[in-house]
Amino acid sequence: MKYKQKWLPAFFIILLFHARAMADGGATFFIIRFSIETTQHEVSKGYGYISEGNIIRDSFNSTGYLMRLLDQSYEDRSIKDSMAYYKGRLKYSSPANPLIKDPIGGLYTLTDLEHLSFKRIKKMRIDTIMPFSWVPGIMSPLKMADTIWLKNKPVRDIEIEPLSCYYRVIIYESSPRINDIMKKIALLVKKINDMQQVNEEANNKERQIYELLKKLKGEKVVVIEACSC
Repeated sequence: MKYKQKWLPAFFIILLFHARAMADGGATFFIIRFSIETTQHEVSKGYGYISEGNIIRDSFNSTGYLMRLLDQSYEDRSIKDSMAYYKGRLKYSSPANPLIKDPIGGLYTLTDLEHLSFKRIKKMRIDTIMPFSWVPGIMSPLKMADTIWLKNKPVRDIEIEPLSCYYRVIIYESSPRINDIMKKIALLVKKINDMQQVNEEANNKERQIYELLKKLKGEKVVVIEACSC
């Protein structure tokens, strides 16, 4: 009975932010902090993103359900016998910008993705449920180790507005690879701006911009994304 009592605050938090999001006409997202106890009696902490629509509140006491709910294997399903989860939660305060402001409390992203075999998981429980917004959001796959160079002053701050998305590329250390990618993006943006109307070709070019921004992974860059759809 003591174990079940720990879930009551979580239910109230979910209902509170669900009501707030519905009032604003938007969807509700959360960052979940949880504990994992392994079959070797080791306890570790992890984080995961979830949407309110995926939550079955009556199943919070089920470790099997929590493994499925909090598995972060969205794009990479190659390791099917393991649960993917994040080890860290990083807060980022972007340089002041009048066009796009950080949400109240700052921008957050989860870092350092790890995998743990489902067979090794004995028990899981939710520790904390925190509201989270994707708009704006951090597109860059940062690591906790990146907090060292994030303390430095950026050398460039570039805004990109192709169609339905706004991107802010904050560069902390330049490189030939970054310069090449940004030149290609600038060319695509110009082609979109020169078009008389928005069509499939323009949408394809915007998707190309997104794919180019993903190639900045590993560089000392933070990409902030805000899309209208």
